[in-house]
Amino acid sequence: MIDSAHGAPVDRQALRVGFFPGEHFEVEFTEDRPKRRITLDAPPRRPKRPKTARDYTGLINGRMTALFWLKPTGNGQSSYWVVRCDCGKYEIRKKLGKWHKKHGGEDMCEVCEREREMLNGFSPKASRRTQGERLLRWVDEMRQLGLNDAEITAIRCNDNLDTKGKTVEEIRQALE
Repeated sequence: MIDSAHGAPVDRQALRVGFFPGEHFEVEFTEDRPKRRITLDAPPRRPKRPKTARDYTGLINGRMTALFWLKPTGNGQSSYWVVRCDCGKYEIRKKLGKWHKKHGGEDMCEVCEREREMLNGFSPKASRRTQGERLLRWVDEMRQLGLNDAEITAIRCNDNLDTKGKTVEEIRQALE
């Protein structure tokens, strides 16, 4: 990201990436952690924002900054906005009014999110591919303990009931 006319870095992030020595690091998306959002290198064309649309320009949440209104959603209840990450990538988001509540001030583009996961050694625990397998294993364990299907369903409906390391009597007592 070097400005070709001047040969100088565009911003602080480009300075760190382009001028400081270090290893090349490429973010990878795998079958276990697929890419879910569209990340752009350049922003789309900026349309004129209608007067009825609320202005979120400049709203910051974590690494993301709202740049401009893009278009209304299909049902017209919300709007799509172009947001920019500190790394220089752009994404399209909607419902910026609830943005802070949903992401809690830790929002970032999907590339930065995946980079953080890779550097911290985090892999998604509840991947969609293995979620059903884990549930079936747990149900089999409950049946081996001697619980019937009605009791297993009651346990699944009770979110704060922990079954790990407990006997059948302890689980049945907790259900009552």
